[in-house]
Amino acid sequence: MAKFQPGDQVRIRVGVPPTHFRTPEYVQGKHGQIETSWGPFPNPEGLAYGGDGLPAQPLVPSQVCPD
Repeated sequence: MAKFQPGDQVRIRVGVPPTHFRTPEYVQGKHGQIETSWGPFPNPEGLAYGGDGLPAQPLVPSQVCPD
């Protein structure tokens, strides 16, 4: 079972962990909702760092750049 399910409310983590971190600053701390869950899949980069390969979460543009 995936960590997140469609409809779940999420907040994008803030900060820089000791490993490679691809979350841009302009989305850190933003809130959103999961639209689709593709389930776990093997991401080679994540696996190289001992991760579990969970997919990236979609962002709502209006949450990132409000008018």
